[in-house]
Amino acid sequence: MENMLFDHEIKNESFIPFILFSIEVRNIVSAKFSNLSSKEISNYIFKLWMQLPEGSKAKYKKMMTDMRKNLDISSVLPAQKKRTFSDNFCPHPQYLVQNSNLIRTILSCTLPLSIVKNNEFRQFCSSLDSRFTLPNCDSIRASIINAYNQTNKLIQNKIVETAQFVALSVDFWSHSYIGVTCHWITHDFKLIDVVLEVMKIPEDHVATEFFEKFQLLLSKLGLVHENIVSITSDNNNVKTALSQMQIEIIPCLANILRVSVEAGLQCANDILNKSKKLCEILNNDTNRRKLRDIQQQIDPRIKESLDVIDIGEDWYSTYQAIRHLVMLQNSIQHFSRENEKLKEHMLSDYEFDICKELEIILKLFCELTEMLNDSKYPALSFLTPAIENLKQYLSIYQPKNDIIRQIIDNILDNLKKNFGVPSTLGLYGSFFDPRFKKLLYIKS
Repeated sequence: MENMLFDHEIKNESFIPFILFSIEVRNIVSAKFSNLSSKEISNYIFKLWMQLPEGSKAKYKKMMTDMRKNLDISSVLPAQKKRTFSDNFCPHPQYLVQNSNLIRTILSCTLPLSIVKNNEFRQFCSSLDSRFTLPNCDSIRASIINAYNQTNKLIQNKIVETAQFVALSVDFWSHSYIGVTCHWITHDFKLIDVVLEVMKIPEDHVATEFFEKFQLLLSKLGLVHENIVSITSDNNNVKTALSQMQIEIIPCLANILRVSVEAGLQCANDILNKSKKLCEILNNDTNRRKLRDIQQQIDPRIKESLDVIDIGEDWYSTYQAIRHLVMLQNSIQHFSRENEKLKEHMLSDYEFDICKELEIILKLFCELTEMLNDSKYPALSFLTPAIENLKQYLSIYQPKNDIIRQIIDNILDNLKKNFGVPSTLGLYGSFFDPRFKKLLYIKS
């Protein structure tokens, strides 16, 4: 293709003279208009050529004639290597965008790379754009590795350029995989969070292997101990490994709340199992519709009827299920009078009273967790005041029965165990955080 283009240009009697003219005047134009880009200079030279009188152009045509007589044009051309299809192929920008979007979709939806071989999937992509050719598995792997390496370089440069000190968090993301996340504030007070690495660690050598890989990661990023102000983690093996580094390890507030509530709920297994069975009975289609009708009969002002929620494995679903049971107590008791199976598994008034108090306790943890989730910047300064206020409230709360008293005692014991000594760094943060000061000097 290039040779054909060159032959065409040689036959064009005005092209070579223009090139000769351009070579002669380019340095002059570049020196005079130093602020112009290369493209703008070329456009300017072309305009000069178009305005040049034919008599002046004759000079360059004569130079071209002399060159043809005295020179073998092919001798001054660089040696042309044999070009392959891949050398000449330049992907269209739209193809690159489509290819990138396809790979992002495969990764974000955790689809297998082999999906690009699936005929139905290929037909679907073709229906969106018949010109788009799906990449093969090897091409996708190469693109992922390339993107990973480029992103790593960007992260390294970002840390070097904008981070003086960083905080790290280390968590088990899934079975045998540990994620390391980096957080820092730039000089213009912008919070940045990036995932540095997701490591595969064998369960039987967590502490030893994690420490070696963690040190290698820090070395690769150019981070030294003096740059790391804290590390957040709740895994005992990780804590053991990181204790060698003499960096302050801070517990995760959300995990402290979860572990403490789960420890407390162990005292209420009997009533929770009974409540779970009750929810299962009420949650089939027939009973759900009947319960909605009863709600409308008892209180016609209800705009939207509530449904019973099944009790799941986590404490939050337990809280939501208990909350709905308490709100629907009258309707459920009314329904049990005409349903023998429901009557058999019905909670007593005493058990409903326990559920009401349990809802009050769990609501504290729910509100605190939601506050963390809704906060754009859940800061370390929030940790100590939140735990201390929670412990104070639970200590002065007067339960009406022994089961709730035992639940509270278990929660308090667990809070003290997992958050015995407040973090020094966290106390500094709380001291300077205006949210925990009485701003009496502000009028409005």
